[in-house]
Amino acid sequence: MTGIYIRNKGRKYMVHSKKLDETAIWKEYEKKADAGSERCIWVKDVYEYAANYLKDVRRTFENYTLHDEKHILNVLDAMGGLLGDQISNLTVGELELLILVASLHDVGMVYTEEEKKEQYEDTATCKNFLREYYPEFLGSPAEEWTKDMQQRYLRELHSKRVGDVLNNKAWNELINKRPMEVVSQECIVTVCEAHGYNMSEIIGNHNLDYLHANDVSPLFCVLLLRLGDLLDFDDTRAPQVLYSYVECNEKSREEWKKHQASAGFSYPASPTTQALPYKARCMNPGVEHAVRNFLDWVDDELGNCAKLQKYCHQSWQQNFPFPRAILRNEIESVGYVSGDFCITMDQTKILELLTGENLYDNRDVFVRELLQNAIDATLLRGEMDPDFKPEESRIDFSEWNDKDGNIWFRIDDEGTGMTMGMLQRYFLRVGNSYYSSKEIERDLRDHHKTEKYHGISRFGIGFLSCFLNGDYAEVSTLYFDSDKNRREEETTNSNFNKHYGLRLQVTGLSGYYTLLNQAQNHLAREQMPKRGNSDSETSYRQERNGYRKNAGTSIAIRLNPGKLGTLDLKKTVEKYLCGSRVPVYYNNKRIGQTYDEMMKAAHDVEGEKIYELTDEMKKQFDQVFPEVRGQYPKIAMTTIPLDTEEDRVLQGVSGVLVKYDIRFEKTPCWQVRDLTYQIEGHVEKNDNSLQMLLYSSCTGSHISYVYAWEEFKEKYGAKAIETLAETFEKCDVCPKSEEQLGEVWSPFESSVSLFEIWRSYHNYTQRRRMKILLEKCGCPDIVHQKSNSRDELIRCAYQGVSVGALTGMQPSNYSCMGIFFLENKWQPGTQASRAKVTQLPIEVGLYICGVANKYKMLDLMENQYMWIGSVANFTQKDWKTVKNLPLQQWMENCMKDYFEQRISFLKESALSKSYRVNIYIQVYSDRALVNLYQDMCLQEHNRMEINYEKGQSISFDEREQEELEEVLDLFPPMRFCEAANDKSRRYLCSADSNYRKGITIDHPFMIWLMKNAVLMNKYYQRQFRQIINCLRYSDATVIISEVNTIRQQLSNLKEHHGVDVDNFPQLSRDDFWYMEDESETFV
Repeated sequence: MTGIYIRNKGRKYMVHSKKLDETAIWKEYEKKADAGSERCIWVKDVYEYAANYLKDVRRTFENYTLHDEKHILNVLDAMGGLLGDQISNLTVGELELLILVASLHDVGMVYTEEEKKEQYEDTATCKNFLREYYPEFLGSPAEEWTKDMQQRYLRELHSKRVGDVLNNKAWNELINKRPMEVVSQECIVTVCEAHGYNMSEIIGNHNLDYLHANDVSPLFCVLLLRLGDLLDFDDTRAPQVLYSYVECNEKSREEWKKHQASAGFSYPASPTTQALPYKARCMNPGVEHAVRNFLDWVDDELGNCAKLQKYCHQSWQQNFPFPRAILRNEIESVGYVSGDFCITMDQTKILELLTGENLYDNRDVFVRELLQNAIDATLLRGEMDPDFKPEESRIDFSEWNDKDGNIWFRIDDEGTGMTMGMLQRYFLRVGNSYYSSKEIERDLRDHHKTEKYHGISRFGIGFLSCFLNGDYAEVSTLYFDSDKNRREEETTNSNFNKHYGLRLQVTGLSGYYTLLNQAQNHLAREQMPKRGNSDSETSYRQERNGYRKNAGTSIAIRLNPGKLGTLDLKKTVEKYLCGSRVPVYYNNKRIGQTYDEMMKAAHDVEGEKIYELTDEMKKQFDQVFPEVRGQYPKIAMTTIPLDTEEDRVLQGVSGVLVKYDIRFEKTPCWQVRDLTYQIEGHVEKNDNSLQMLLYSSCTGSHISYVYAWEEFKEKYGAKAIETLAETFEKCDVCPKSEEQLGEVWSPFESSVSLFEIWRSYHNYTQRRRMKILLEKCGCPDIVHQKSNSRDELIRCAYQGVSVGALTGMQPSNYSCMGIFFLENKWQPGTQASRAKVTQLPIEVGLYICGVANKYKMLDLMENQYMWIGSVANFTQKDWKTVKNLPLQQWMENCMKDYFEQRISFLKESALSKSYRVNIYIQVYSDRALVNLYQDMCLQEHNRMEINYEKGQSISFDEREQEELEEVLDLFPPMRFCEAANDKSRRYLCSADSNYRKGITIDHPFMIWLMKNAVLMNKYYQRQFRQIINCLRYSDATVIISEVNTIRQQLSNLKEHHGVDVDNFPQLSRDDFWYMEDESETFV
């Protein structure tokens, strides 16, 4: 038999070529290039020389799999298998390049003894390698490494050595004979090296740009080489990943060598996105596990190739389909049972736990779960289906009572719908979300989408929440892509009229469920429960024989009135609905506003608008405040849309801010005896509406004095208070002495100030209040504060669903309000119940702080600790993700004045505690996030020097990148400073954390910590974090206690993993700097 494939039903089963002439790629090359031409002869010479040269790989890597001629041929066969009948579409230059790179990509694995020595002496490269893989060996020379470490080090370098190898004496003569028609040596080297690149090194690499003269797409050749290299995986050559299992077990290694038999991959005659079949027979469960892990790696690379394909030349961008994944149903387990055997749990108890009040603190959250699932599916379909526009579709809620008095609640969407497999894998499987699976990545690639889709749903428990209040549910669904339906139903016929609707009935959490499959001709005897008659329903919800007629999902739940209580379902939907891009209806009537509608409403009133009281309100004002008749307030409302070019610095982040200001032409005030009263006011929330509260206030007093008179009455008795009031009424001013009041004052003597109770009496008599609904003044509620919660001053919504407030306390007034819309990758962190925002992406948090400062709305920055979350523990490296974003320059502009003021503060001297604690360094200040951001920038670009003799004064100089840079990346931004002199070097930091401006990096303890940081972070991470947190948040006594305890803990351990425990400094009181007036505080 000749050739490299056996054909069977359109597929090619690999039969490996034994020589170059048998490979499909060479055969095609000979057709397009003259077999006797100079270029053809030279390419074959390169192949033959490489085949011989690669035999020396075994000298360095004797335990590694074969990298010789067999590997070259296998890679060429794999590339030919992937190409199938599209191999003829390759140009002669591309065929040539594929043969060359298959031959040369591993030449870097051949080392002479001199070359090994040279690599081992490259201290910078060795250091990076050890830091990545063996941090406990940092500082040790290569001679002290194990043999496996040395081999791994040289293996890591091999793809980067191709250029050097081709320029050495062994190759130079042959390479210099390269014919003019062949692509450049630089191109050949880059393609070879790219088989070891990560994604970011490939994207934008101009050495891989299309070559017009040669008519070659180097990037497409890279993709084929990377896959071909991985797909060389069968009984002729086992990948190293398998030896990682068997190398520690000689018997397992022998079993592998004797019994492992892999037929490898089965390639289709024509390339397709269908999964690529793989066949193997495993005699050992450990080997099978390794095989499956390796196939996961192949799946990842297939995904990477699909993402990179859009950067290829147009001839290969869409016309060539890569397999979407590896099909694994033909992996045999011989002599054992294979499966995911694991600890199991009582399903009923776990479901009760997940759907009970332990997880969801509000019984209405099932409404939000249904809403966000519908929005997710609709937006996702918009990504996959070019003919579908989410903004033109709809989501329908409906509510009704049946003849038995049951309450029904239904939701319908026009989203992706579900296949049978998706229903089983995700919808009915707790904790398994489709939106975080590999399957969604493959589905997106099948529809030519390479960007990740970010869904609202994360935890995979949404549908379960329906049983918080319900006892029965029905689901009807139809997936929009019939091709995937056919694949999952294993339907290979061409009957395109087949229907794939599904019906599911679920009887409680612990009951049974019934599944009807339209593709299997199951008869749906009843239609889905619905409100009213079908004539009033929208067309897409009409059914065909009991199944959905159009793609999407319908869910109907029978609710238990006893559990539901007085919950208003419509108001609940409105509460959670917030700027969805999909219109939402309730009982066939629009509710809420879409994102576009909300932003249009904001732009319609953009800037400052003035609203006046109506005539009826003015009349009421004159009655309530007769002393200032005619001095009516006006409401100034300033609306700031954040989707303008000026402020839209994060794609997918926008919003609306609103400021309210109550204004009078002049301050309305009146005199009562010796006291002056005026009208004050603010905006507050009243249920779901905003109102202006106007009230009288005594100048120079706090509003709480209004209620003091009633408190005095309770304390001293009504008779004593009434007598005192009668006496006050006879006075024109506050009596100058208590003696003037005689016996009337005796109950109050020595217990209360005379002027205080005098003012309290008049505050009581002058108490005036007036409430005015803003909407009745014509003032629009732009941010739609539909929540019943009074603490939602600033709200956050993710992809159309409210995810909670950004302020953690009930505000005293609502002069500043707003909403931030987040989409795509800016998903906020929430509790599993999604009741509260626990963390915002660092970029979003900074953006909110920048907006607050820019528009003087500092309420936005209150209680940041509620949503900063783990950002406070982000390292210097984490913070660097903000660098080079448009956000960085925007922040510098918005926060310029504040940053300059903070620098001035850090430079100032603070010798005593009379120097006030400042927001610039307070741990939980409202500026904590921007402080961390600036500290990152200061640490990155400045050499800071601290002088304790001058009250922790810090000086700043520009600095170049230092060797310590990578170690500092392990710490949060902490203002590490060098000591200004030897005396300052004695101090680690200020004893009081509230006044701590910096950490002395050249203090003996910090010198030790920096030297051991990498190993501490790897092996003793908890202790490492404890030390960091102490230095950031704790006073000297706590730091001394905890650090010395950690020192003792490590000393007691037998194994230190390279940490220099013997020289771990012990801390004492003398290591801390004390202010002049705190010397006795920390004893």
